[in-house]
Amino acid sequence: MIGQAISHYRVLQKLGQGGMGVVYLAEDTRLARTVALKTLPPEIARDAHRRRRLLQEARAAAALNHPSIAAIYGLEEQGDELYIVGEYVPGLSLRAMLSAGPLEIDVVLRIAHDISLGLAAAHAKGIVHRDLKPENVIVTPEGASKILDFGLARVSPPLDGSTRLVETDSGTIVGTVLYMAPEQLEGKDVDYRSDIFSFGVLLYELTTGAHPFQGSSPASTIANVLTTEPRSVTSRNPLSPPELDRIVRKCMRKLPQHRYQTTKELVVDVDNLREDSPAVREAVGAPPRRWWELNHALCLAVYPLVGLLAWRLRGWLPAQWSKPLFAALVILIAITATFRMYLLITAGFTVLTLANEVRRCSLILRWSSLGIWLLLFAIAAMIFPAHSGVAALVGGLAIGGSISTWVGESAVERNTFP
Repeated sequence: MIGQAISHYRVLQKLGQGGMGVVYLAEDTRLARTVALKTLPPEIARDAHRRRRLLQEARAAAALNHPSIAAIYGLEEQGDELYIVGEYVPGLSLRAMLSAGPLEIDVVLRIAHDISLGLAAAHAKGIVHRDLKPENVIVTPEGASKILDFGLARVSPPLDGSTRLVETDSGTIVGTVLYMAPEQLEGKDVDYRSDIFSFGVLLYELTTGAHPFQGSSPASTIANVLTTEPRSVTSRNPLSPPELDRIVRKCMRKLPQHRYQTTKELVVDVDNLREDSPAVREAVGAPPRRWWELNHALCLAVYPLVGLLAWRLRGWLPAQWSKPLFAALVILIAITATFRMYLLITAGFTVLTLANEVRRCSLILRWSSLGIWLLLFAIAAMIFPAHSGVAALVGGLAIGGSISTWVGESAVERNTFP
């Protein structure tokens, strides 16, 4: 195909391949511009019904004119071959961007803004995408997001690795199972609310780097979409705002009537979150995770002082208790400090696993911390008869540390990792 001419389009290079055919970069020799030329499978070209449907969908999609939607310029025929001519959008697909992991929250919100505006514009004209997924969104070098293949998913593509055939009571449906709404999987009629479900799945994946419903097989994925509720966005990515989790959950409700009932409502919530995020950070100061980190850092600073204090007081203890109490205190300080350092390092380098690690380490960390303060209180009790003033100060420190561990630290942890 490279170098060949199709009508007045000269094929320059292959851009990619998907369920609907191969996409080439081509030059429009009449208008001197580059375009995306998509070849359609022969079974579509030979099927009169599918050809008519394709023409109808392409005409509707060509009527869309929005910055967040890649334009369709026309259809070309050459022999038995059909080609869709569309806007060439340079940049990276969201799938390519996700290969490096979840995106920054500011980037996610910018992409969500663009996509939701594009969906709203199309839905206002009665056009539903039906196959919104990371492969169908391109982010340009300037940072703008554009939706590809709008309105063309109704034309059944051939099966490939990402497209699944699903048999239902009412017939056969084709689509990308990972991003299909429950009503699509059940073979029911779809509307703009099905796109909103796919948008929620996409937003979840961009924020967490994980798919909310993916199972070990297409069948288990379908079962998850139909019956299970995914983990919250904030549990997978503690840096994400709770409002984003609310938006995603509302988009992914099982029943269409429980989702956003207009795409404009979705646009408003996305834009409010995008505008409010910096203001909220300024208003409340450090986010909860910063307080959690500060708590661990302060504990690490206090532990050496506690050890030094116990070392100074050991001479006032009964001889049979001096070494065992001090040794036990040092061991507990070492254990607790190791766990706190581990969690701080996790927070700095692998934040997406942080919530799980906090929950895994929480019980051990709490009991070892409490053990430190109980041993310090025991030391205070032993020296009380001879050194009541110092004993009172040490006992007060131990009681304060115990309350801080079981009340203050627990509250910070619950607020940071709901």
